Amino acid sequence: MKTFNFFISALTIIFFFGCGSKMNYTSLNESKELKMPFNKKDYVDTENIFYSIQSTRGTGAKSGIAKMNTLKAKSDLTLKINSLMNSKVTNQGRGSDNSSFNNQFTSISESEVKSYVDQLKLLDEKWYVVGNNSSGKEEFELWQVYSVAVNNVSKIAMFNN
Repeated sequence: MKTFNFFISALTIIFFFGCGSKMNYTSLNESKELKMPFNKKDYVDTENIFYSIQSTRGTGAKSGIAKMNTLKAKSDLTLKINSLMNSKVTNQGRGSDNSSFNNQFTSISESEVKSYVDQLKLLDEKWYVVGNNSSGKEEFELWQVYSVAVNNVSKIAMFNN
């Protein structure tokens, strides 16, 4: 009986201390919650419009940082458009599976993707000064939102018929 009472008492104490004093995760770990400059919920991809939120951090010319960010957005949007085109072709059926078809499809899809990505639009941007790096140079962070409209995948659809 003494063992049972001791066990219940110990369990009560553990439960009391475990549930009694709750600390906020951020204050417990001395961390801060980050507020992102752009919310993905405001830029949800549709079948006709794709968005890309990118950030780049660096020192030196802001134009170089902006070019790097644009390249990252183009790469991201290229992957999204390729995925859309491949799914359209797969859903419509590729027809014959010979290498001639695959080469033609690749050639058409690459030119179509390039034409869309060349129409990239910058929707919004925010620059931040984040301090100095170890060399003492001022460091910047750039956040940008890009979009591209994919209104018609006509060449691919015509190619499949």
